[in-house]
Amino acid sequence: MRDDGVIFISIDDNEQANLKLLCDEIFGEDNFVANIIWHSKNKPSGNTTENKTIDTRTEHILCYQKSYFLANKYENTKDELKEKGYILKDEFFKTRGYYKLTPLMRSCSASSFKYIESLDYEVKAPDGTIFKNHQNIKKPKSYCYTWSKKLFDFGNANGFIEIQKTSDGFWCIYRKMYEFCAIDNKKLEIVYRKSGNAYNNLITGI
Repeated sequence: MRDDGVIFISIDDNEQANLKLLCDEIFGEDNFVANIIWHSKNKPSGNTTENKTIDTRTEHILCYQKSYFLANKYENTKDELKEKGYILKDEFFKTRGYYKLTPLMRSCSASSFKYIESLDYEVKAPDGTIFKNHQNIKKPKSYCYTWSKKLFDFGNANGFIEIQKTSDGFWCIYRKMYEFCAIDNKKLEIVYRKSGNAYNNLITGI
């Protein structure tokens, strides 16, 4: 794929979540653009009984861009950044801009995002204690981290991770999504944008 390239991958609902996880590892989670859901057929195939309430005749198209930056060409105003949640500042503000936090985990289910043991690793908290995903204490194997341990270690060493306590006293991992930079998940390096805006799920000018 060219540096300014975009890829569209069609998949049915059965494997959409697993494909999303795989593509996040290959292209980088920050390079995810959109999950486009489309009405793929007029009638159910085979002996399937048509559901009058929920339409299951759909497929997913996952869209990824090669570069976190090249698909975003327009400046964001401060109000637009605020609307998108980019309101936090840290010691990297001059080079990375504002950032927002998002939990480094998601829930698992047997039919979609399956539990993967390697994505349920131990992490050292700011106070020196070792902890695992607190959601799995309440209900084992119900959550996974969205970054591999290798990617987490790189992000943590380079200021992309924030570990905070929840209201009920458990440690929780958040990743920082910056206005002007991101991690190339495949190369494990920080990529900076020369100019432009924070992450946007709309590609224009193709």
